[in-house]
Amino acid sequence: MTKVLGIGGGAGVGKTTLASFLREKGIAVLELDELARTLAQKGGPLWKQVVKVFGRSFLDRDGYLNRKKLGRVAFRNWKILFVLNEVSHPLLLQEAKKWLQRKKNEALVGIEGAVLFEGGFLNLIDWVIFVDADSEVCTQRLQAKGWTEKDTRDLLLAQRFLPCLRRRANLILGNQNSLERLHGEAEFILRKFVGKPGNRSGSFSVVSDGEERR
Repeated sequence: MTKVLGIGGGAGVGKTTLASFLREKGIAVLELDELARTLAQKGGPLWKQVVKVFGRSFLDRDGYLNRKKLGRVAFRNWKILFVLNEVSHPLLLQEAKKWLQRKKNEALVGIEGAVLFEGGFLNLIDWVIFVDADSEVCTQRLQAKGWTEKDTRDLLLAQRFLPCLRRRANLILGNQNSLERLHGEAEFILRKFVGKPGNRSGSFSVVSDGEERR
């Protein structure tokens, strides 16, 4: 039976980096942000829902969804964010279930994203890994990617459900420092859940609730 790791945390904490490292070790990981990007392509199911609810306000002149504009507005307006989540989360959850069905012969897979709690993904997940970092560190990382100070602040403030996910985490990974540290934590995950790094056929063991590595 496939075991599913949930890799959660806020923007800029390094959860996508952790997911990429696990993928390098042979673990299939579904990134919800990339899935949303795919579904939001012109004519896609999420694109259709956004147009149905918001009209063409967030489309460019060629009819493509301007995700940056939509995100900027949603992160500043709780009502718009709520509506966006209402139309996007069910689509993401539906596609995640299909993906898991395709991976049913895998020993271990992962689902990575910031909305594991509010999106209803916890019912699909066996163990939750919460990647954490100080807000100052997250701000620096996001601004290094081109986010403005205001957009960064709005994004971080909009992540209201992260404490709920953190409380449900089986493992909390502090990612304040280097990539080497995060890779070391990933090796710990593989040893803990798979038996040894890179071996997907090993036995699984549950990390006790509240265990925290920093």
